[in-house]
Amino acid sequence: METGTRRTFLQQKIDELRVVESELSSVNKDSKIYKQQPNSMIFFREDHHNALNDCRKQLHKLEDELERLQAGSTSVK
Repeated sequence: METGTRRTFLQQKIDELRVVESELSSVNKDSKIYKQQPNSMIFFREDHHNALNDCRKQLHKLEDELERLQAGSTSVK
C-alpha cells in the first residue's frame, strides 16, 4: 500500500477509534456492550472495562504506526 494511502487509512481508523473510545467512556458502566466477531455477524457480550481497554490499545497501536510512517516519510525527503 502506498505510504500516502496508508497514512490516510490510518488517520480514518484513528478518528473512528477516538469516537468509539469517547462513546465507551460516556456510557453507563452497567450498560450492555456487544463486540462483533471479525468477518461475521455474530456479537458477544463484552465487559465495559475490557472493551474500553481494547479500544485504547488499538488506538495507541495505530497512532504509533502513523507516527512511524510520518517519521519515515520526513527522513526520506
